[in-house]
Amino acid sequence: MRILVDCHEVLADFTTAALKIHGYTREQFEKLPGYTPGARDLAKQLGISKGEFWFPINRAGAPFWRGLAVLPNAIALLEHVISLTNDWHIVSTPSRHSSSYAGIRQWVQFHIDENFSRLVLMQDKHLLANPNTILIDDSEDNIREFATAGGNGFLFPAWHNQLRGVEDPLVFTIDRLDEFLLTANIGE
Repeated sequence: MRILVDCHEVLADFTTAALKIHGYTREQFEKLPGYTPGARDLAKQLGISKGEFWFPINRAGAPFWRGLAVLPNAIALLEHVISLTNDWHIVSTPSRHSSSYAGIRQWVQFHIDENFSRLVLMQDKHLLANPNTILIDDSEDNIREFATAGGNGFLFPAWHNQLRGVEDPLVFTIDRLDEFLLTANIGE
């Protein structure tokens, strides 16, 4: 069994950093006229174009990505995954700017392990899907595509998805994962 854990919005707090670089706190963001609970498109909710959204992030470069805060319970989630299998990886969809690749790697090396070699950076996570692979991700689209391609997807509760009201995302995810593994016929 292989478990893939998404980086951004499961382990690392992209949203708070992206809002900050645009001059907003999360509280200010949630009071904006364009704010829609459960909608993922930050640029649209900020009332700016995608180019305007990404420009300051790209200008900040790798330090933006390296500086993302670790989300609460991220390490506990990874520890649980590690207790289940030796075949686990962190997966991330980098931005189109090359600095995100370096910055994401630096984040993982700083927060997880400086010699970490289980990082997969790619746009199309569904290409990693098979019946013996689980993806834990905050994106409903990624989970749907992964399942359609034959993998097992677990939506991680996040501010922008249908599970946003879950009180304890860690307990919710671990319980669902453990229940699935007890009943599934997945190869070791």
